[in-house]
Amino acid sequence: MVAILPARTPLILPPAVSVSSVFSTDIWAGNNGNGRTISTGTNLSQGLAWVRNRELEINNILADPRRGMGYYLYSDFEAAQIFQGASARSVTSMYNGAYAVGNTLGANRSGYNYVGWSFAESQRFLKTLTWTGNDVDGRVLTHDLGVPPGMMWVKAYNVAESWQCYHRSSDQGTGKFAESFSVDIGTPGDFQAFYRDKDLNATTFKVSNHPGVNQSGRNYIAYVWAHDPYPDGIIQCGMYTGNGSPSGPDIHLSWESQYIFIQRLDASGYSYVFDSVRGWNSTTDARLSPEGILVEDTGDFITSVPTGFSLDTNDNSLNALNGKYGYMTIKAA
Repeated sequence: MVAILPARTPLILPPAVSVSSVFSTDIWAGNNGNGRTISTGTNLSQGLAWVRNRELEINNILADPRRGMGYYLYSDFEAAQIFQGASARSVTSMYNGAYAVGNTLGANRSGYNYVGWSFAESQRFLKTLTWTGNDVDGRVLTHDLGVPPGMMWVKAYNVAESWQCYHRSSDQGTGKFAESFSVDIGTPGDFQAFYRDKDLNATTFKVSNHPGVNQSGRNYIAYVWAHDPYPDGIIQCGMYTGNGSPSGPDIHLSWESQYIFIQRLDASGYSYVFDSVRGWNSTTDARLSPEGILVEDTGDFITSVPTGFSLDTNDNSLNALNGKYGYMTIKAA
């Protein structure tokens, strides 16, 4: 007798997302203007503005309307969120089509060059959510992406605590927990903060009672990026294994990238961001790290092609022999 298995309910995807409506990389030379408009075409009434001085060892500024204007987190720092008054804000407003920056050293000071990455909130791309910790191990949180998360950054924002970050490709951890990493220190670990992939789906994920994700008396924010491998998807999170050669591995996608984030998952190493606006080619790839101790440098690191990207370096943080690397990449417009 042949066993008849129950039919699986197919995933019903939300409508496709236009990449230009949800993501933008913008560069500018500082001019000391307070309230200077950075036009993006993205709806940032909810979402994330990530701003960085490209030339100084200085904090990466993360601003979002969910916590309110004037409150900033630093991806490279475990401190609680910082409040800047109206006369000295790095990001002064976020709205449909643009955000505005103030005349701070981190955002718009004359003599320096800046980059900003804007991520609009949308199904199949990014969701932001906040919660108050309750010490419950196995707490279910709703993200409503419409597809499973690919990468999540969580921060207790009212106290000093390292970031807890999840990537779908990490196969380390203990029991029911996936290994996570702290973007502020570039170190993966068995922190037992996030439940494994089977406890993630198109609407929810689960966390433990680790102080970095769910301790009573603490307020949390999560930036939850999608993994959307479907034909009309615009964001993917995957993994590659390094070969330790300047002619590195090829990562095959169904499209060309405009933004690539890479984090080593099996050992300490800096995370890096690449984008097509600052440039990548055979000699002048520009990379920046979410860790503020590193300024932008250029070199032969990565090549983006119509079918994906490849590594052009044996840098430990990008392509060590047998190293495991998680990436998040966004489709070119």
